[in-house]
Amino acid sequence: MESINSQLLINTYLKAKALNLDIHFIILLEREISRRDLHFKVG
Repeated sequence: MESINSQLLINTYLKAKALNLDIHFIILLEREISRRDLHFKVG
C-alpha cells in the first residue's frame, strides 16, 4: 500500500499535467516519482 504522501505526489502530478502547468514543475514531479519508484495507472 502506498503512503499518503506518495498518493498525493501522484495526484499532484496528474493534476499538473491535466492543467498544463509549468513544464519545470511537472519535470520535478516526474523525477520524484521516478526516485521513489512509484507506479500508477491512469484512467
